[in-house]
Amino acid sequence: MATTGGSAGKEMTETAVERDDDRLQGDAGKNAARFKRLQGAREMFLDRLKSATAEDITSDTLDSLYVLAMMWKSHEDLLWPSKSQ
Repeated sequence: MATTGGSAGKEMTETAVERDDDRLQGDAGKNAARFKRLQGAREMFLDRLKSATAEDITSDTLDSLYVLAMMWKSHEDLLWPSKSQ
């Protein structure tokens, strides 16, 4: 079997590898940003929970914590929908 464009094939392979590297670096950056946001949301949730446990926990307090958690979950689902959706 004859091969044509040996150097062109090598360049295409190198370009594909570079694109994969760029994509992986982009994914890593997105994941780091997502982790930072989720960490902030977690800290906010725990702060509210700590302040709620300092006082009597009411259904309103639990409702507000639930709303906060669902707000962040919805926000993250919009930014990064799961592959199953």
